[in-house]
Amino acid sequence: MRAITRPTNMPQVTTPTYWEYVRVLGNAVGRYCSFCERALTFQLWLFHKLRGPLAVSAQIGNNDWPNLLLICSECAASATTFTATTTYFWPDSLDAIQNPPYLYQRIDNVPVSWADDDGNATNLGTASFFLVSISTDVPSNVQAAAQATYRLFRLNGRFFNENFSSPGYTLTYDEYIHPSDTRLEDRWDAYIRALDAAQAIMRAFGTRRAGDAYARSMLAMINMGILGYGFVSTWESMIFKTLSDIGPNMMPNLIALMTNQPPPQQPVDRKRAFTQIEQGLQNAADEERKRRLAFNQALNTLIQVKS
Repeated sequence: MRAITRPTNMPQVTTPTYWEYVRVLGNAVGRYCSFCERALTFQLWLFHKLRGPLAVSAQIGNNDWPNLLLICSECAASATTFTATTTYFWPDSLDAIQNPPYLYQRIDNVPVSWADDDGNATNLGTASFFLVSISTDVPSNVQAAAQATYRLFRLNGRFFNENFSSPGYTLTYDEYIHPSDTRLEDRWDAYIRALDAAQAIMRAFGTRRAGDAYARSMLAMINMGILGYGFVSTWESMIFKTLSDIGPNMMPNLIALMTNQPPPQQPVDRKRAFTQIEQGLQNAADEERKRRLAFNQALNTLIQVKS
């Protein structure tokens, strides 16, 4: 789950409507579902940490700002058991940065089927999924809250059997004919692109003797992919795992490239890496935009001189 840092003071709201709060919050924290992390383009909804999913007709005021989060329609449809008295794990909490509890792992050969109302199943073959699980290397209270959030939003989809030892994915007939919860399929799509991105970073490292321009442009392109597909933690997990599997110096070198600083001396663990990767990709994208703007300005100046 992507950590969210919201402005302490609420940005200016022109008219206090549901959609105005959606716009302001999206501009402030990014247009991703706060829970499954899918990119939100036209189906952006509000979730309130004390009230649950908010209807468009809900009364919202500026005092609600610290409790507002963006949510997708699939996560909102899953959150039918929300209670204000349950301790959930929120992406805008300090623990989301210091003790991120969610892990992401690929599981292959998961049996997929659909079942009728009487429970009779029809086998559809097997599939590969990129699944969310709970880490055991965070404090127990964080684990418990993360588990409550995981169950509330069904972060592996409403049809996963929640058994990582013997996983299964059983759709209802209606879901089989008219899919409505495609979070697992969409996350897998992001995973494939994240895997390509991690390999592209490796190729870019091979060009650094001639300078960092190509590598930085590659990072900016990866950031564009994340903006388009969402599932930020999927991208970060694959980049971290791919580079860490190659050797202990790869992640420090990537962070050095992103920050224009010497490589960190201490090992880069998972908890630190996610925040640094996201910020680094955003910085690379900002630098790329500045370079393109400067190039266009110089080109326009040249054209004006020649004319």
